[in-house]
Amino acid sequence: MVVIFVKELKQTDIEHRLSWPTESLGHLPTFNGGNRVNFEVVDDTGRSWPFRCSIRRTGPYAKPVITSGWLDFVRANNLESGDTIIFYKDQVPDRQPTYRVRVFPKGAPVPTIFLFGYLVV
Repeated sequence: MVVIFVKELKQTDIEHRLSWPTESLGHLPTFNGGNRVNFEVVDDTGRSWPFRCSIRRTGPYAKPVITSGWLDFVRANNLESGDTIIFYKDQVPDRQPTYRVRVFPKGAPVPTIFLFGYLVV
């Protein structure tokens, strides 16, 4: 499992949309020349969440954001500003990748030791 990114959530992330780091766009399915891509994310309970990542059509920066499905995830998990999320990607040869997300409540210890892009716990 490769860590895509770790993020402490801001108020905008829990009220409107999740800002996805531009440097992590390469981990998502291809946009195929468009400006959005749908993908499924599995949480710690095994529940699957349909997310959509959108990028700007014009301008020098993509500014990726997760819109569709994200606020449902926020509400179902009672996320708050200050909580931390970790997005992962499982890649098995000849299969579609599986995306995963873990939530750590504000103040909870977050594993932060990585070795070659893999989280060490």
